[in-house]
Amino acid sequence: FEGALQEVNTKQNQVAASSVQLEKEKQHLQYQSDEVEAKKSAYDREWRDDQRAWSLAKRLHEQDKNRELSEIYQQRIKLAADERELDRQWEITALNCTQRKKELQKLQEQVDQDWLRLQKEQADWDDKKAASNEREILQLKQERAQLQEEMACWRAEW
Repeated sequence: FEGALQEVNTKQNQVAASSVQLEKEKQHLQYQSDEVEAKKSAYDREWRDDQRAWSLAKRLHEQDKNRELSEIYQQRIKLAADERELDRQWEITALNCTQRKKELQKLQEQVDQDWLRLQKEQADWDDKKAASNEREILQLKQERAQLQEEMACWRAEW
């Protein structure tokens, strides 16, 4: 009877050990299952986020495209207005240049007349200066001759 009782205890211990082992494996499998479920949930969230981001990016791209087209249209309008303004300014500049050219021609004529007058005045002044210089030279020669005479007299006295 003891042998049978011991065998029953051994079997009970084996069953208890197997039960504990099975419980550990069940917990391990539950943990892995929870991990897989969490990863699947994370991947699903990530996929939905990617889909939303893609949809938003597509909408933004379309908005940007429409905004760019609108900006291009506005730039063309502005360029046309700028071109008209430049044409108007060009015409004004051309008129101003013509007027300025006439004024410059008048100034050039006046400068030429002033130049001729100054050349004549310079020639007159040069003539007067030359005459004055000649008189001074003549006077200095006379003074020199007089001094030479006085020196000659003074030497003779010595």
